Amino acid sequence: MCRWRNGGPSPHGSPRAADLAAARGIVLHLEFHRDTLTDTAGSTLALLQDIAAARDTGAMPVRTYWQPRPGIAPAAALAELRRLAGRFDAVHVFSWDAEAARLPLAAHRDDWLERLRAMAASGAPAIDLLLEFVAGDNAGQLLRDARELRSWRDTLREGEGAGRG
Repeated sequence: MCRWRNGGPSPHGSPRAADLAAARGIVLHLEFHRDTLTDTAGSTLALLQDIAAARDTGAMPVRTYWQPRPGIAPAAALAELRRLAGRFDAVHVFSWDAEAARLPLAAHRDDWLERLRAMAASGAPAIDLLLEFVAGDNAGQLLRDARELRSWRDTLREGEGAGRG
């Protein structure tokens, strides 16, 4: 049975939903968000375990997305990402300051490159990168951020050498 942090039974139907989805070839994903049951790597892993234990089938396990919380130190975000390795299929890519003010993606280039390298080293076959929270909700900034993200991909590919793509 899934349990809330207070130890009481969870009212959500995630195990049943996961079983119904799996029967139709669909994998459920949890959103990684602050102030929720999935606000840290530890709480996310615990919830995934609880859901798995309560399911009728082990087929198509529930997975998660990941995103850094506002104000999290780069080293802590990287540790969290590594702890969730193999359990997430998508990452929300954005640039915020500690107060959650939106910044151009390039403002956190080095942090994101380190995270992307860690994801590549985890052996995951593919991880979707979802660009969001664009500074100023500006279409021009979205295009600049998309170009920035593509440049990171190119930088990582160049570092891998020929033969991967």
